[in-house]
Amino acid sequence: MRLLGATAFVGWIASVALLIARLDAASMTSRSVLAVGWLFLLAGLGAAFTAQERIGRYVPQIDRPFDSGVPGAAVLGLVIAGLAVSAASLLF
Repeated sequence: MRLLGATAFVGWIASVALLIARLDAASMTSRSVLAVGWLFLLAGLGAAFTAQERIGRYVPQIDRPFDSGVPGAAVLGLVIAGLAVSAASLLF
């Protein structure tokens, strides 16, 4: 979870740098698509923190399997979607 959280954070920082570098050349569509990518990346970062917190609270028991919950399952999809949408903003 920490690696996925770090990936989401670095991807968000890179997309902010991308917007700053192309601020005058970026169309409104490109900025909007990039903002959607930011939302996905920040949601992935928040989900990674939530899943990591659940992992930290886990106490092994025989009858209770380990589960990071919905946030743990959603992190990878959110990060991949955020990176893909941020990259797609270059097309507009």
